[in-house]
Amino acid sequence: MLAQFYALSVLVALVASPTSSFTTNSILTPATCRINVKLYAQSELPNRKRVTPHSPPSLPPHFERRNFLHLLTLSTTLPLLPTSSSALTPSSSPPTPLKINLLSLPPSLRSSISAYTLPGATVTCISLPDVRSQSVALSVPVGSTSQPRELKGLPHFCEHMLFLGSKKYPSSLESYLSQTTGSSNAYTSPESTTYYLTSPPSPSSLDRLLRFLIDPLFDLGAVSKEINAVSSEHTKNLQSDIFRISELQKLRLNPLHPSSQFFTGNITTLLYKGEEYLRNELELWYYKTYAGEGREKASIVYISSKGLREMEGEVLERLNDLPPILNDVDDALGPDGRPDPFLNPTIPKSKIIKINPVTDLTQLTISFPITYSSEKMKQDYILLKPLDYLSFILGHEGSNSLAKKLKNDKLCTSLEVGTDDDINDYCSLNINVELTELGLKNYKKIIEVIFSYINLLKTSTLPDYIINENVIMSDLSWYYFTITNPESYVSTLSNSMLKYKFREEVGVVGDMRVGVEFLEGGQGVREGLGGRGNDRVRELVNEALTYISADNVHIDLITKEVENEKPTKWKYEELYGTKYVTEDITPSMIKTWRDVDPEIASYPSPNKFIPRKMELQNVNEGLNPSKVPLAPLTVLSPIETSTLWYKPDLKFLKPKTLTTLLLRTKNHYRTSKNVAMSNIYENVIQRKFNEFLYDAQLAGKSFTVTIGGKGTSITVGGWDGDLISFWESCLLKLSSFVIRKEEFESSREEIFKNSKMFDYAMPYSLAGYYGGLVFDKREDRKEVYDVREEIKNASYDDFKKFSENMFDGEAVMLTQGNFDYNLGPKPGLRYLSIFDQIFPARKTDSKYVQPIINIIKDPVKIKVKNPNPQNFNAATTLVVQSSKFDMRSNLIIEISCAILSERFYEELRTIKQLGYVVNLSVKGLGDGRGAIFTVMSGSYGSKILEKEIEIFLEKSVEVLESIGGREFKTVVKGLGERKSENDKRLGQEFVRNWAEIVGEKYVFDRREKEVQTLAMIKKEEVVNLWRDIVESKQGRVWASVVPSAGPIRESVDDVIEGEVVGQGEIASLRAELDKTS
Repeated sequence: MLAQFYALSVLVALVASPTSSFTTNSILTPATCRINVKLYAQSELPNRKRVTPHSPPSLPPHFERRNFLHLLTLSTTLPLLPTSSSALTPSSSPPTPLKINLLSLPPSLRSSISAYTLPGATVTCISLPDVRSQSVALSVPVGSTSQPRELKGLPHFCEHMLFLGSKKYPSSLESYLSQTTGSSNAYTSPESTTYYLTSPPSPSSLDRLLRFLIDPLFDLGAVSKEINAVSSEHTKNLQSDIFRISELQKLRLNPLHPSSQFFTGNITTLLYKGEEYLRNELELWYYKTYAGEGREKASIVYISSKGLREMEGEVLERLNDLPPILNDVDDALGPDGRPDPFLNPTIPKSKIIKINPVTDLTQLTISFPITYSSEKMKQDYILLKPLDYLSFILGHEGSNSLAKKLKNDKLCTSLEVGTDDDINDYCSLNINVELTELGLKNYKKIIEVIFSYINLLKTSTLPDYIINENVIMSDLSWYYFTITNPESYVSTLSNSMLKYKFREEVGVVGDMRVGVEFLEGGQGVREGLGGRGNDRVRELVNEALTYISADNVHIDLITKEVENEKPTKWKYEELYGTKYVTEDITPSMIKTWRDVDPEIASYPSPNKFIPRKMELQNVNEGLNPSKVPLAPLTVLSPIETSTLWYKPDLKFLKPKTLTTLLLRTKNHYRTSKNVAMSNIYENVIQRKFNEFLYDAQLAGKSFTVTIGGKGTSITVGGWDGDLISFWESCLLKLSSFVIRKEEFESSREEIFKNSKMFDYAMPYSLAGYYGGLVFDKREDRKEVYDVREEIKNASYDDFKKFSENMFDGEAVMLTQGNFDYNLGPKPGLRYLSIFDQIFPARKTDSKYVQPIINIIKDPVKIKVKNPNPQNFNAATTLVVQSSKFDMRSNLIIEISCAILSERFYEELRTIKQLGYVVNLSVKGLGDGRGAIFTVMSGSYGSKILEKEIEIFLEKSVEVLESIGGREFKTVVKGLGERKSENDKRLGQEFVRNWAEIVGEKYVFDRREKEVQTLAMIKKEEVVNLWRDIVESKQGRVWASVVPSAGPIRESVDDVIEGEVVGQGEIASLRAELDKTS
């Protein structure tokens, strides 16, 4: 999950972020914050945007949950579970599962999935023969809204504590997984908590996760450590606009409603009566929720290469240990008995809230809350998704759209419309508008324009073609669905299983095709829902529109202009200290919005890109796929400056093709000024293509132009059919673009504004950026502040001159996908020849040279003051570079870090409680590898962090020496299994092949060679190489970002030992390194 305002430009994306290889327990904030969070998780309509806040960018990528989940409709001829307490009394014999007959499955799952219910859980097992690891997820319908009001943050704290062991397995789950190169994670959302892990196939890891429901340890000695971890997490979030604005927007809610509470928790809210009291209350709460209401409705998803019968048996055996379900369950845990969520709020609907952000965010958010009047209404909204159709229309970006109208009037740079249904008893439709300076001055005019489009929907009939197009694209995604990331899939599917209820004969596991009630035979791609289905959708859309009104709206304006309001108007949110003011919504404003003329609005036109015919090429006829070369084949095009690599898809067998072309040149990043111009150019192109490409993107096609240090890349992909003509039309449009001065200025201002987001990045990200910067030659990577200054001062005349050479360079292309193997390179040459015809006269660099990494000999120390004076955290990163660059040495570094990472986390975070972010990961440094040690703390300064990292590093050789032979083999085996994991989709294989081509390595069987090499590495080799690295003290780069205010503030001149480079000296340091490397 990441908010759009965190998506920095190419320039700012250079900031390094540690890879989260450890368990990052997180809390997902409630569904009230609406900061451009684009989440496509659990989405059936292809346009659906879930505007829901999640944890900030420190979380692993899978927290975004962007993958689509699809229909698993359950039809069971068995009765539903009994509800009487006597029926739930455990017996000495194993529970009898009630088998569920799965209908309307996507083809990829029709023979590999089973589901059944037990008194304690609903279980879904998925057998995938080609996976090397197993993934398991457990979800319980006990989230932050279930917390006792006197212990805010208790569910989140419970999430942390469950990882620390059970009575059967007293050691922590992470300790066990670290011995197998496995990983685990969890998140607490408002209505549920989900735990998940990936490990080598083993019943033991399954058992350990399911013990979370059976016999948690809740050791008193661990309470103080984990309460510090929870509080450190809160400290980390204090400067996050996502959390700050989310907490402030809770003032829109009824103070008595559970979703209005503070969810993360900290020392003040949890430890106010001491550790023993907290532990006792935690146990009491756990046995009322997890062991009661939560246990009864828990969901489990299990993916493995084992057979279904074996998997079912493993789960049943372990669930047999479930203790008795208690009878004194709190009846008010679910939505029943909750007060009206919007009754008597602290800030009523009649007020506009103007919020002062930490970052330079300027945004208008408009939300329409809808309280479910019944369970049937809720299930209707879940199954037929009327709000998604409204989101589709209001958020459309094609011709005649709301977005185009506002952009043409220079009032906004982007518009997002999404839905949010994470709370059990209400949902909302949310509109986010990223404002220009003119838009900020005229935000009330923007509100009026938005209501004109809403009034169009209220005064007209939803056309059939809009419903049908969404159904077609939903069904295409469903029909060709493949599980590409088992870990992500199990976590999201298990959580979704809690969301869908049994309804008569039909129940649902996970998210689904639109309109489960209107399958019409249901095993193929539908052209729509039919007359009855479309009429039902329109009924629900019209019902929803009664809530989308001028007198049922929450309006928030996020802007730094709050600072210019009179101080007497300022108010502060209690927990995060967010400054805000309120303004009345007058009756005349409401009347204007209600009566505004809808004449300027219109529905989106029919989408000409919707694929109507999907056919696979007859590639398998007389061909043995195992005898087809693994690597792409290569051929020179008739034009000597172009090279084609091509590979027909004989594995994934979907009607899709991917093609990328790179124009090699270093000119775009040769100077800071060129980097600035490249960033502006890319932004202009994205804007100019937006309207043209919007319908194509909805229909599963993509066309992108990106500019980087290696040159200009152009990529096309998606469903076949007219993809080659789509490529040609996009290139023709690209070649004919004329960029006007006003377009240049608008993009320059947006890029400059985005570049300032760098100053608000988390300290560990900033430390990672500076720590990685010195390894890159100055000609290959420019510094952020230099590029920002060039963006600020860029002129239109210089930009025009620079743009003349954007498509110069030697062309190299890779195309893979649905074309006939027997045709050889002809399909790929068509793509290449079209490009060569449209861009015929290209200059090429005399000799393109791959970037070279700096070799660090003497230790380097960098100490930089945090550019955000309000962030009181310190962060230190140590990058340790290996002096050897062969494959075997690189793998030894990976083995070393795999063994040490959990020990590093355990010692510095769990035992010494230095901070919430503690991580050891591996980073590619040119052809070699580097170990990256990262710690961020709100309690300790950089001197202590550096010292503790140094202490751990010095004794790390002893740790490796002490590893037993069995654990060593297990770690190596786990790494090998991860590397040998088969690609699940065309895009994964394509990316690997493309990396080999653009890096000019051409080792297309790299994974196979690495696995073979891993099997031959001995423990002595690992110890010896790591000892050489540690004892030489070479290749070390320290980077610390320190706060200039707060309890651990320090001066950048305050050093322990050695020479420390400040921010102003980094350029001269890099110049010196360039000379010596």
